Amino acid sequence: RFGFVLSSSDDRSSAIACLGFEFYRQGLGIVQIQGIEGKQDLLRPLRWEKLLVRTAVEYARILELKHVLMPCAARHPYNPLYNSELRELAKLSQEECEARAKRLYLAYDKTAEKCGFVYKPEWRAFALTL
Repeated sequence: RFGFVLSSSDDRSSAIACLGFEFYRQGLGIVQIQGIEGKQDLLRPLRWEKLLVRTAVEYARILELKHVLMPCAARHPYNPLYNSELRELAKLSQEECEARAKRLYLAYDKTAEKCGFVYKPEWRAFALTL
């Protein structure tokens, strides 16, 4: 796995958000988009999810890859409504599960749509053809 890290100009050694990805056959697969806990004040004014996704897309174009894939929130392994093991391990209430699922939906599904990705049911993911 590889990643892009977003940092503040105040402290370049300190990440405020990151995007993890891996390569597959003819493309790049985004596996994680995450803001760093405690950095919400720095992230709030930015469209950081979109920034990181567009950086990954541009990198895939430079490498002349054919696709960029992004998971949908409904099947994301960190979605406690999808992953019962996570829900039980973290001892989350139904309300907490729904709140996390909503954050994942905004970070993944809505960002994918805003960046031009299309949901592909056969891949169970959002895809962008380059």
